[in-house]
Amino acid sequence: MKSIIALLLGLSSLVAFAQDTVDTDGEQVSYDSSDSNADRSYNGVVIQVYKADGESPLVTMGTDADNHETTYCLNFVRTFEALGYDTTSTTSTDDQFTEVDGSEVDLANANCTVADITDSSFTILCNDINGGELSLNFAFVDSSTSATGNSGLEFTISLEGYTWVDSTAQFVLVQSVEDCSSEYEYSADSEDETDEEDETDETDTRRRLQDEETETDETDTRRRLQDEETETDETDTRRRLQDEETETDETDTRRRLQDEETETDEEDTTADSDSADESAGISSDDSNEYDSGFAQFVVSGQAQDQCDSGSTDIGSQLVENTDNEELHIVFEHFECTLYIDPFIGVDLSKIGGAGSVSMFMAAVIGFVALLF
Repeated sequence: MKSIIALLLGLSSLVAFAQDTVDTDGEQVSYDSSDSNADRSYNGVVIQVYKADGESPLVTMGTDADNHETTYCLNFVRTFEALGYDTTSTTSTDDQFTEVDGSEVDLANANCTVADITDSSFTILCNDINGGELSLNFAFVDSSTSATGNSGLEFTISLEGYTWVDSTAQFVLVQSVEDCSSEYEYSADSEDETDEEDETDETDTRRRLQDEETETDETDTRRRLQDEETETDETDTRRRLQDEETETDETDTRRRLQDEETETDEEDTTADSDSADESAGISSDDSNEYDSGFAQFVVSGQAQDQCDSGSTDIGSQLVENTDNEELHIVFEHFECTLYIDPFIGVDLSKIGGAGSVSMFMAAVIGFVALLF
């Protein structure tokens, strides 16, 4: 019984751990500044937004599918104008294009702010982009409604009122997608008030469990006698479960063989390139998709130059700059308002299943093993 009490105490600590969020140190601002919790969790995907003083806007993303072991950061870095940027390639180096002098805007110094719109949407506004306003509008989508089939953030990029330094140049929006687990680790650390509340809750839980343990000790003798009467029933139950397990194993084998046949058929009909099988980087299947671990960044929508008289499609390309480990979205020259709609989300095929489900099944199996 004491071991069970200890197990329950451990589980209560695990629950408290799962509810905590990354500390805000006074410089970082979540997209809901009035909420002591800086994160939002949707279908196990945890989103956090930061705009530290003197730093560029940052969106972090994690998931319970890997037990929150990894955090990825989407960092909006800067903008600049370029001449001669080759948009037929998915990689570039600094010597392959010319950056227009005086055109660079560091988003850390572009008067960027974060605003919480609803429980599932937020906006980042940068008001000093060479006279223009850069608007990043994010909304959470789950796998059933996402165009990619994965949960994450669909967002729009809109740049209005921009003043060109060079009237013939291309426009480049620079961001990075990278593993930032060491800087933004999902942890039980939180603000002081949250810590004090957690300590009080844990103390109350321990006291309650200790009281229950005392009451339970008094009934152990009665239960032991009852248990002796039910040993025969438990033996019958174990035999039945073993029989069912054998049947399940046989069924699983048949299903696995059928799945392997299906997968073989699907592989025969797919293109040569499959981003799920590729290493980190931009996919070679012309999808404008960048993968880093389970993070999926897609810029496959049509870029537009939106004017009062109507919208015109313009060229765009996602390019990985290998010199600076940056992602460049390169746009052809536009005259009015630039618009495009990327996506960043969690590709569960890179993880291999939902961690929360695995943890739950492990707990159930352990509990059944304890009984038998």
